[in-house]
Amino acid sequence: MSSDTADENEMETEEEEEEEEEIPQEEEVEGNQPLYEGAPLTLHQSLVAILTLAVAHNLTGTCIVDILQLILLHCPVTNVLKFHYYCTGCMFPLETKESVCRYCNGANEVAYFIELPVIAQLQTMLLRTGFYDLLQYRFLRIKKVAENIEDIYDGELYKEHSQEGGFLNNRNNISFMWYSDGVAIFRGSTNYSVWPIFLVINELSYKERTKKEHMILAGLWFGSKKPDPNVFLLPFHTFFQSFENEGHVFNLPNQTEVRMKGMVLCGTCDYQAKSMFMNFRAHNGYYGCARCYSRGTSIQTAGGAKRNGRVHVHPYEPNPRERKHDDIQECLRRTGETGKPCFGVLGPSILYRMVPDFIRSMAIDIMHGVFLGVCKLLMKLWFSSEYNQFEFSLNNLVQLVDARLKLIRPPSFVQRVPRSIEKHLKHWKASEYKLWMMYYSVPVLKGIMNEEYLDHYVKLVSAIFLLSKDSISLDDVLAAKTLLHSFVRDFARLYGIRFLGLNVHQLLHLPSIVLDLGPCWVYSCFFLEGMNGYLSKMYHGTRYVGLQISKSASYFLTLPVMVRDLELSPARTFCEKLISDVKCVKLNEQIPPASAHCFTVGQYFPLPLIPQSVQDALASLNVVGGQYQMFHRLRRKGIVYSAMTYTRGVRKLSAFVLSTINNVPKFCAVDYFIRRMNCECNNDPCNCKPEYYAIGTLFKSKRWFVHDIPGVRLSFMSSVTRSDETLAFRIESINCLCFYFEIGDDVYIGKPVNSLEVE
Repeated sequence: MSSDTADENEMETEEEEEEEEEIPQEEEVEGNQPLYEGAPLTLHQSLVAILTLAVAHNLTGTCIVDILQLILLHCPVTNVLKFHYYCTGCMFPLETKESVCRYCNGANEVAYFIELPVIAQLQTMLLRTGFYDLLQYRFLRIKKVAENIEDIYDGELYKEHSQEGGFLNNRNNISFMWYSDGVAIFRGSTNYSVWPIFLVINELSYKERTKKEHMILAGLWFGSKKPDPNVFLLPFHTFFQSFENEGHVFNLPNQTEVRMKGMVLCGTCDYQAKSMFMNFRAHNGYYGCARCYSRGTSIQTAGGAKRNGRVHVHPYEPNPRERKHDDIQECLRRTGETGKPCFGVLGPSILYRMVPDFIRSMAIDIMHGVFLGVCKLLMKLWFSSEYNQFEFSLNNLVQLVDARLKLIRPPSFVQRVPRSIEKHLKHWKASEYKLWMMYYSVPVLKGIMNEEYLDHYVKLVSAIFLLSKDSISLDDVLAAKTLLHSFVRDFARLYGIRFLGLNVHQLLHLPSIVLDLGPCWVYSCFFLEGMNGYLSKMYHGTRYVGLQISKSASYFLTLPVMVRDLELSPARTFCEKLISDVKCVKLNEQIPPASAHCFTVGQYFPLPLIPQSVQDALASLNVVGGQYQMFHRLRRKGIVYSAMTYTRGVRKLSAFVLSTINNVPKFCAVDYFIRRMNCECNNDPCNCKPEYYAIGTLFKSKRWFVHDIPGVRLSFMSSVTRSDETLAFRIESINCLCFYFEIGDDVYIGKPVNSLEVE
């Protein structure tokens, strides 16, 4: 959320010119005709292929927009944009661009924001084959543990609306999670930002709801000023009043119709956007917590009488009084009478009328609050030279920490390899803080950090793990609550009250958020911030930014669907290769069952001599004899596994797995994969079915210091020792690819915290 200031004269000129411009109406053309006589692809295939090329190779925003504008010249309009006008000085809604504000009598300029109709976007989705069936996921899912919290549907808020006769008990009704944040553009020149409103369809599975082609871009506010939420949300409130009460009739692919209704169930965003949309005091003011009545206090810092010489902190309270939805009306009454904030409530918020529970419907996002909040703060305290004189400082040991970090080779599914703390910490992204906190930090800091401080920090890591699992028990929530209270309670003693701000305080509310809305990954902003990154590429120049993004986004966000809709052809093959998550991978054979989405990768090599230890391991599976070939890699559910024999990968290490062998989970280093043919036929090609196995070395877990910290559960990270035992196991018994660290004499293997988030 940031912006630079635009030149007022320049902005005025652009507004005047823009008012005269009409939205172009593209003529519909036939897209199934060949580009030219005898051409191997049609116009539509050509356009999709060009767009796919642009996205796959991460071309500049200017280049992508130029290509999208070229596509728009060929393609029909898919969305009718709605313009909503307002007075830039009074922030008062206006009927048209010619309307005169009754407060300033036209003394200020008229501006607008854009609504991209939700109904049109939903109708497009529902015409896709199988999409309506995807919306039934909540009724069809198979839970791991019946009473555990495993998605938003297990949260109390969703359950309240899905009981017998409830709104969400109807198979045709859906709910949304909203998200908004400022996307800074024109960096270094003008204070200009774009604020999108995205809607996430909760009824899709997590994998489906986070796909960009299944997300709804409902609105865009743009300019040098932040949006007035009550102006920005007004048309969406009006729309959802009708959509929730009356619904809309949609067409399905089988020529049937269905009346569907929708409601806004919850929302997620960072603290600044949350306080703005809720019309609460900001995080650095009294009663800035939107979840409880913690007043906080302002204290003097080393800055003296300067403006930055005071900070607002929230001393630990064991039982802070929780806010309630019904309390807001009383606060608003008192605010109206006195003209002053009441318990942090500044005034009315239209969001109050859009969600079922104003307090419980607002999530706490761990991307901003924990990884970019608490974790970033701790790393600054530990490694910045500014705090050298404090007991908690590790600044003089940062090179040792970096040396350990440099040794880490993450598995293939991790997008970023570790970067130096000393050199690059100020450039770290949220994903890097997450990887550091959840996987690297505890093994790396062991033996470097003071034991009391490390034990304290491990409590935080453990709590976030417990609240981010695939399946969370009530006992997990209670354990996390105890750990977080212990962490926050001791924070001021270890680091000083000066740093006990809202990010640290709101850790206390994470367990109740999980009870209300489901696991932390449900409302984490990682995938939503990625959408903002896409939008930041969708403009060219400083004119009509909102129009450019609005018109380009629908094509950009639905690109995967456009590719899938192409008929089988060289154009489709070309596009699928470009947008594939796995680049430069040669798939050979599919390993059954098909539902596992598992393939051998690369060449096969003859394996005429089988070591006795491997023969013994195979014999334990009743596998004797046959013809064997070795291969080094396989791809399973989009993730590439590389055996220890694969020597080309130097920055990633993808050979360590967790497998279930004889109903017992075991850590193994895969030495190589084998393909076995148990036949004597001389047919070429042979029609017999091959079998696939992994040959590896067993690693055994052992006790380490985290087991001695009361209440800590860090089961996803294990201290291990290498054994001499050779294992053979079927490929389908592999559970997941793991992290592997060697730090001094210690060896660690870590499982992914959950199976849903992309690291």
